[in-house]
Amino acid sequence: MSGSDDFFALGGHSLLCARVTGRLSPALGVRVPISLLFDHPVLDDLAVEVEKLRTGQVGNGDQEIPRDVSQ
Repeated sequence: MSGSDDFFALGGHSLLCARVTGRLSPALGVRVPISLLFDHPVLDDLAVEVEKLRTGQVGNGDQEIPRDVSQ
C-alpha cells in the first residue's frame, strides 16, 4: 500500500470510512469528518487535508444546522 492508493479502490466502503475517521480523530486530536475521506480518497491527499485541519488552515465541518422556526 502506498500514499497514492485510493481508499475505495482498496476495498474501502462507508462503514469502514466511519471506522477510519473515528480512529483518526482521537489519534490526531482533531475531528476528521467522514466527508473528508469521501472527498479525498487518495491517501496522500487525505493526509494533506488532515494536516490543514490540524494546523487550523480550514474549518473542520462543524457547522450549526439552521433551525426552521417557521413551523
